[in-house]
Amino acid sequence: MKTDFIYKQAGLTLLELMATVGIAAILAAFALPNFSIMVKNNCITTSSNSIISSFHVARSEAVKRQATVTITAASADATNEWGTGWDVTLDEDRNNNGALDSGEDYNGNGALDAAALIRTVSLGCNLTTIDDPDDLTTFVYQPSGFIDRMGTLEVCDDRTAENGSVISLSATGRINTESDFVCP
Repeated sequence: MKTDFIYKQAGLTLLELMATVGIAAILAAFALPNFSIMVKNNCITTSSNSIISSFHVARSEAVKRQATVTITAASADATNEWGTGWDVTLDEDRNNNGALDSGEDYNGNGALDAAALIRTVSLGCNLTTIDDPDDLTTFVYQPSGFIDRMGTLEVCDDRTAENGSVISLSATGRINTESDFVCP
């Protein structure tokens, strides 16, 4: 009686494995630089959206509460004033008389605070810089929704002559964003 054994190949040969690893290495060499560019572009977008959101919140809170709302940069660095984060605060003393009047105690603590914190933003992406060419570190929204002064914030990363984002604030408090800004 004759038995036929059929042997099936189980696994890879060393040559096949080396070819697969070589192809994967070549693909990774092309993908990694593009991945870092994608991360940097995402940081610019995220940082821009975060500060725009804070300006919208500040404006709406100023109008809603009929009080001044201040956005203050967390850093005084002349080339990256806004890059580490910022605070949005509400001025409780609406009539500036130095006393807690009816309707001015927003946080309910019974004391006249210099500023009631609405929002603190710390950027998690340390690849971007947010700079104001005029070195402004505060913007104040009035109860009318108007801002105390116009300004621009440039959102860039460490790549020069690459696209960043510029955020422009008009005197009416409106925000305009340009994403084709060429970083210096």
